[in-house]
Formats: sequence, structure tokens, C-alpha cells
Amino acid sequence: MSKDIANIPTHIANFISGLKLKPISDVMASAPKERFKHAAIGDQLELAGVLYKGFSLLDLKDGLGHGKYMSGLVSNNIEPTGAWRAQSLAKLSLRTHSSNFAALQNLPPTKLAMMVKWDDKELNEFFSGKEVRGITYDDAVVIPTREMEQRLKQAQRSNNELEQELDKVNQENSKLHEQIKLSRKKQNSLEGFNYPLSVERVRIESSVLSAQAVQFIDDMEQLAVELTQASDLSKDKKKQEAEFSAGASSLYLNLKAIQSKSAYLMKWFAETIGEDYLPDNPEDVPSMTLEEAEKVHSLHKLLLAEARLESKSRDSQRKTKRKNKKAMK
Repeated sequence: MSKDIANIPTHIANFISGLKLKPISDVMASAPKERFKHAAIGDQLELAGVLYKGFSLLDLKDGLGHGKYMSGLVSNNIEPTGAWRAQSLAKLSLRTHSSNFAALQNLPPTKLAMMVKWDDKELNEFFSGKEVRGITYDDAVVIPTREMEQRLKQAQRSNNELEQELDKVNQENSKLHEQIKLSRKKQNSLEGFNYPLSVERVRIESSVLSAQAVQFIDDMEQLAVELTQASDLSKDKKKQEAEFSAGASSLYLNLKAIQSKSAYLMKWFAETIGEDYLPDNPEDVPSMTLEEAEKVHSLHKLLLAEARLESKSRDSQRKTKRKNKKAMK
């Protein structure tokens, strides 16, 4: 038996052995408030029983071997899956900080079983009230077990989708770096004029950032359209006006910030770099080489993929919060 198991923390040992039951006839004769209290003790006894079972079996398989362990379960009418779950919850209780153990007691074994594969950081954040895997502790206490299972599965699916998007971004990033290396080798092997790397970087990245800025402004326009079509505003006209005003004023201030920054940068450019370098027509700018154009295209695709990944992450978080609010109503 491992050292950790041999020395079960006092707060866990006291919980397992310290719950006492009054005669049920006395409980049923009590006031409603007292009967609710004892019903809650019944729930705690269920968890205490599972932990009692789990700690009783913990490490037995390692000492006996698989055959003797399974034989012992069968001869004592212990279902193997239930035995595994009880041991998993015993280990979960050991990984739960003592300050969070009282909160753990408010969750039934069926819900705790969904958390056995969480790491220690996730457990601490969950019991401290933060959202973990699409659910908070307060939600987990009140929602049905089936709904908690569905939320965790949905969060896992969303996480898998984000990981797939990230893999695609990383793959495109690797391809881009390879293309840049090959392009530079080609340029170095060619005779004639080549831009210095500093100039090449300015030409390529400013083109990409410009396209990104236009994309983000298009997104701001889409938000403005969504605000005018919002269907979840209050029915009360005064409240509706206040809600609409909050969205519209925020959008305007952010657009104003973009406009101000652009105006400042244009003025700074004219004063610092000089008006001689302000082309009147796109034709006045030296055309991009094929290699430059390929780099702009590849880098733009990479940044768009990263933007999509961030957007999906924000959408997933918003959907989860909306679901949580609906569940609490």
C-alpha cells in the first residue's frame, strides 16, 4: 500500500466514519426544515459509502494481481465497474484540497465520476467558482446529472474543434516558413536587384496588416448590422432604448478610436517620413515580385486562420455563458 493511501487525510477519514443517522421514525416526525437536513445527510452518506468502498479496494489489485483481485470482487458480489469508479473517487478526494472538500460533498458520486480525469489545476479552479470545461461549480450543484454530462461533452467537442483549427494553423505556419526559406534561396541565386530584408519585411507585412485591418473593420460593420437586428432587447421601451444605446455608443467609440489612430499615423508619416513618399496612385508603388506576392498571400492566410480560431473560441465561451444563464433561470 502506498504511503499516500496509508495516511488518509483526517478530514476524509472523519467524513467517511463520522456521519450518524437518527431513527427514520424520529426524522419523519420532525419539522420540514429538519427533514430536509436529514435528506441531505442521506446524500452525503451515499458519497461516504462510495469513498469507504474505494479506499477499501485501493491498491489491492497491485498487491494481489489481476486474477485474484477479480476473483475477490466476484466472490463478494462487487461489480467491477463500480469498484473502479469508487477507487477513482477515492483518488479524486485525495487530490482535492482540504479547503474544497466541503464543496465536494455537495456533489453526488455520479457527477464526481465525470471529474476524475481533471488535473489538479482544473479541480482547484472549479471549486473556487471558475468555469472549467464549460461548467461552474454552482451550475454542477443544481443541474441534472444528464445535463452536466451533455455540457462536458459539448465543451470537449468544442475543444477538439479548436485543437484541429490550431493544428491547421501550425501546419500552414510551417509551410509558410518553408516557402520563405525557398523564396530567399531563389532570390539569392538570381542576378539583379533584390530589396534588403528590412524593406521586404515592410512591403510584405504592411500589405498583410492592411488587409487584416480592412477585415476587422468589416467585422465591426457586421456587429453594427447585428445590433440593428437584435431580437433579445427588452420589451419595455425605456429599457430597450438604454440597452440599444449601450451597444451603439460602445461601437461608435471603438470606431472613433480606429479613425483617430489612422489619422494620427497618416499625419506622423507625412511629417516624419516626408510628403515626397506619399504616392497619389497605386501604380506609383514598385510592383511586388512573384516571391513577395506569394509571401503576402501565405501570411494573410495564416493570420486569417488565427483570427478564425480566436473567433471560434470567443463564440464558444459566449454560448457556454448563455447556456449557464438559461440553466440558472
